[in-house]
Amino acid sequence: MSKHRDQRQKMLADTLDGDWTSGPAATMAVRAAALARRRRATRQCIGVLSSVTALVVVAFFTRHFHAAEKNIPAVTESAKTPARSYTIISDQELIDSLAPLLILPDERGGRKIVLVDL
Repeated sequence: MSKHRDQRQKMLADTLDGDWTSGPAATMAVRAAALARRRRATRQCIGVLSSVTALVVVAFFTRHFHAAEKNIPAVTESAKTPARSYTIISDQELIDSLAPLLILPDERGGRKIVLVDL
């Protein structure tokens, strides 16, 4: 070792020699160690709790979406093509059905539909 390092070690040993076993330095060291243990235990507890919370959230959403998939009804042929409430007719059929109707102007300026008997 170098002479400079030996002097530093000698100075630290002379300064803190008796205090580490019974003095205020020993009290400070015990408190610091206790605080370090509490902080380590807190970090470990937070780590475990966050892991458990993540697992619960994943399990909940997995179960929720899996249950939602079971409730979806199967698509059948009748569901694909809904029944129409109207029928499509040709132009000739439309003219034939409207032939006996006559639209006349009304006295008040409106229109009046009259059925003509042929």
